[in-house]
Amino acid sequence: MSDTKKENRNNLHLCENISSSQRRWLLDWMRNSGPIDTLTARRDLNILMPASRIKELKNQGYAFHTSRITITDEHGRSHSNIALYTLIGEPPRKVAA
Repeated sequence: MSDTKKENRNNLHLCENISSSQRRWLLDWMRNSGPIDTLTARRDLNILMPASRIKELKNQGYAFHTSRITITDEHGRSHSNIALYTLIGEPPRKVAA
């Protein structure tokens, strides 16, 4: 395999590991602390695109309620139409036979 193909494969693997970790961080936050908004996910969890991670979780069977809120950031700036995600359902757990 060429070095370029190896690098591309490694980058894809790294990207999937990062996405998987970010999905886990979002779920941990919502299970332990409740709803999370886009700005908090970016600031506190370092997830640049939380909407993408939420979509991936929905595809895995998780259910969310999304509402739109206005937030004032730590600099006093108001941001409207910010997504607030609430975990409302999880996929059934698989039971080992």
